Amino acid sequence: MQGGKKCLCVQKAFKVHMKIENITTAVCRIIHDAHKTSNTKDSHT
Repeated sequence: MQGGKKCLCVQKAFKVHMKIENITTAVCRIIHDAHKTSNTKDSHT
């Protein structure tokens, strides 16, 4: 019973970790895209 509970806790933590990782990746991508657009704008002017 205890082992199963521990596994569930780990699963929950892993899910949360994956969610956070996805959010960070998305934020990084947004920042990267923003930098790309600002860079191209700068080169055009």
